[in-house]
Amino acid sequence: MPPGVFIRAAEHAGIIGRLTGVLMRKALAAAGTWPDHVRLSINLSTRDITSNKTVDALLEIIAESGIDPARIDIEVTETAVMRNFVLAAENLHRFADRGVGIALDDFGTGHSSLSYVHRLPLSKIKIDRSFIVDIATNELSRSIVKTIVDLSRNVGCVCVVEGMETREQVAALRKLGCRMMQGYYFARPQQLEETLAYQAAADTIVNAPIRKTG
Repeated sequence: MPPGVFIRAAEHAGIIGRLTGVLMRKALAAAGTWPDHVRLSINLSTRDITSNKTVDALLEIIAESGIDPARIDIEVTETAVMRNFVLAAENLHRFADRGVGIALDDFGTGHSSLSYVHRLPLSKIKIDRSFIVDIATNELSRSIVKTIVDLSRNVGCVCVVEGMETREQVAALRKLGCRMMQGYYFARPQQLEETLAYQAAADTIVNAPIRKTG
């Protein structure tokens, strides 16, 4: 079952909050075994972010985990926020007040992105993959992405670009000043053990001594 279908079914059945709590406990337990510099991102649904009861439970789970809240990002989509903006914003501020990062996912796909960016405690803006498909050849796409990158910088947010699949896309985005990207070009979704091995290999490359030649 595709994730989107599963999430909608869980929301319709009224069990999404409990499911999110179970997943967060497992994710935080796993994160406790990772290096401290590795962050954890957790997606919340519309029902999650507009339920005070669910948010209360998630904040308690974070507190009990012993994980530094600064290592955690809560990701929400524009659509989820706009369903009930006042309540969603209030609950996002509750997470931010505890030191949790707030990421706005799929940025640019909503109808009024700019009107509420300054009203949310955002630490990260994630550009939707729809702007990236033809980024290497489409000047308009590059202009839109550059505008969002500049906006993110101006409001003090980290900018992440989603959907990287080709070397050409990565090269085009680097020219636009993008420094954080994600997508199949770098790695596909992995099990925990695979992720730890991938991270260890990356750390080995980064920390390898530089050999002098000549």
